[in-house]
Formats: sequence, structure tokens, C-alpha cells
Amino acid sequence: TAFFIAPAPVRVPAFGESLSARITAAVEALLALTVSPDDDLFTSVPADTTLEMVSIHGSVVTLDLTGGIVGSSGSSSQETTFAQQLAHTARVDASIEAVAVMIDGAPITELWGHLDWSAPIAVDPFILSPVTITTPLAGDEVPVGEVTFRGQATVFEATVLVTLTDADGTIVEDGFVTASVGAPSRGTWEWTVTLPGPGEYTVVAGESDPSGGEGRPPFSTSRTVTAVG
Repeated sequence: TAFFIAPAPVRVPAFGESLSARITAAVEALLALTVSPDDDLFTSVPADTTLEMVSIHGSVVTLDLTGGIVGSSGSSSQETTFAQQLAHTARVDASIEAVAVMIDGAPITELWGHLDWSAPIAVDPFILSPVTITTPLAGDEVPVGEVTFRGQATVFEATVLVTLTDADGTIVEDGFVTASVGAPSRGTWEWTVTLPGPGEYTVVAGESDPSGGEGRPPFSTSRTVTAVG
């Protein structure tokens, strides 16, 4: 089984321009994030975990967490994804390379028994999901007519497979787009389609399967929006 971190753009309250303020806003948004099972996503953040303090030492961000994380437990996959959720979320600037964690003001050497937390956890770029949809955000209302979906991808030959369906599951349009670069680099992609009328529409964006079924199942992600007007 393959596990990926899927970037989830969210709206956050106004925050200061300092690096510390930006990291605080991002991490607090992660801790408060709720994920719909309909999106085939989950979060490894223990419920009711809160952020006490952010400190920055060179390329390392230290997060002091409390609340639900105290006494929590999780599997090896949950601990790995949790560590990378924190690392990628705290990396609001390219200068950030790793994250360290304290709980209730005390450094930790282990959390759920599967990872060594005595040293900072480095940001792992290869754990990001192969395809993401960054805009529009989930649940956004968009006007009937042309709308552009955008995202990032690390995929074979830069090929992103895309499908648009209506609320009944009927395919409105499908095809592929080419990301700005192919794997192993991470590129950006966009797809402009026409929403023919009001209602809910879902875009699925995914990778092709160059292995012909010999490797893991190809990854895909979806985004549902509401067309109005």
C-alpha cells in the first residue's frame, strides 16, 4: 500500500507577514482541518491537538503541541504521514527543511513507537501525492461556463488524465493535459472546461499507468464544485 501527502489549500484568517506568523497560521489550519471521507483522504493529526508555540532555528521549525496529541497513539503509516503533514505544512518558505516537535513544552524522542523524533524530521518531497488539484477549492461556487482547474503533478511524461462529470456521474468531458515538467520533477498543470449549466460538477485528475498493471494502482484525486448562474 502506498501512502501520500495530498496538499489541501485552505482559507485562513488574516495573519502577519513574519515567517513565524505564516507558519503559525498554516499549522493551525492543519490542526483544525476536517477531511470528508468522500474525498478518499484522511488526516493523521489527533483530534483536538493545538499549537502552543512556533520557534525557528535556521532551517528547522520547532512546534510545541498539546491537547489531543498527549497520550495519543497511531500506526506506523499514521506516524509517518503525521510527521510529513507537519513538515510540509510548516514549510511555507523554501528555507525551511525540517520540523521538530515538542509536547507540552518538552522535547520528545518517540511518539507512537515507529519513528525517531530525537532529531528534526526532514521534508520528504517524494511523499507528496503524484497529482493534486489546487484550485478551485472544494465546495467553491463557480460561474456557469468556462472554469480552469489547476494543480501540481509528478507524473510519467508529464501526462495528467482528467475527467469532468456532472452530479449524475455522466461524463461531460475527458482527456489529458501536460504538466510543465514530468517526473521526477514536480510541475504545474491546468485544464479549462465548460460547465454547461448550474449544478455540481466533479473533476478527477490522475496519473497514467506506464507499468501496464505491474506496479501500484495509478493515483487520482477529485474536486467537486458548484456551478451557479
